[in-house]
Amino acid sequence: MPTPLTVSMFQATGDPANHPTATVTIPAGYKILCGGAQVSPPAGGRWGNFLTASYPPNIFAWTALAKDQDNPAATTITAYAIALNDPNDQYDVQIFTATSVPSSDTPTVSVSLPPGYRLVGGGAQANYGSAGQFLITSAPLADLSGWQASSRWHLHSDPGTVIAFAIGIRLRAGAASISTKLFHDTTANPQSRPEEDVGVGPGYSVIGGGASVSMGFATIGNLLTASYPKDLDGLVEWQVSSRDQDGNDPEIITAYAIGAMTGT
Repeated sequence: MPTPLTVSMFQATGDPANHPTATVTIPAGYKILCGGAQVSPPAGGRWGNFLTASYPPNIFAWTALAKDQDNPAATTITAYAIALNDPNDQYDVQIFTATSVPSSDTPTVSVSLPPGYRLVGGGAQANYGSAGQFLITSAPLADLSGWQASSRWHLHSDPGTVIAFAIGIRLRAGAASISTKLFHDTTANPQSRPEEDVGVGPGYSVIGGGASVSMGFATIGNLLTASYPKDLDGLVEWQVSSRDQDGNDPEIITAYAIGAMTGT
């Protein structure tokens, strides 16, 4: 009978800054499955920071970056990591990447896993010059074959690229099998500051998740401020949010959660 996959969650919060950053490092014996980022609410609720990156620099850490735009806003950012305890190295965990080409004001890219790997999570990193590129999508592909990432300019043109990170797991001899399933929920109506969360079905553990903003209703931009695992008294859900600024751009947002269970 399959049982829930046992994973642990770690987090670290950086210092307040106009371009806040945080990196969480997991303990020895653990391997990254996925991670996330959450920008703290702006003081006064008006100006804020937006996500520019939430990605694994390696299989032992997760990095989160954000920046303000035009209006200085010193906030903090928290990086989250969901990791598998694998002291006996029964699972091969690898990170696969793809970078968009050419540079664009609205770059997008996806990366697919090679044969033999199962998707457990992923991330995104926007690369820009000075004005900024901000994440609007960091989410699993619908068939769990890989990860997609998108970013966009806000108020000022700044062509750049975006990197998609897909984290795959492959079983070694003697390891318990893993089955995964994608869950998602979308806000019912466009909002200036949409929020959504999604859980997983009975028997599943949340091992990863992502977010995507629609960008279908206006042109100002509604930019990601959070996509992270939220622990609600031991029940983990994936929480996402975004917001507009310096103009009205109500959009819908989708939260994704990857659930996993193990067998023998």
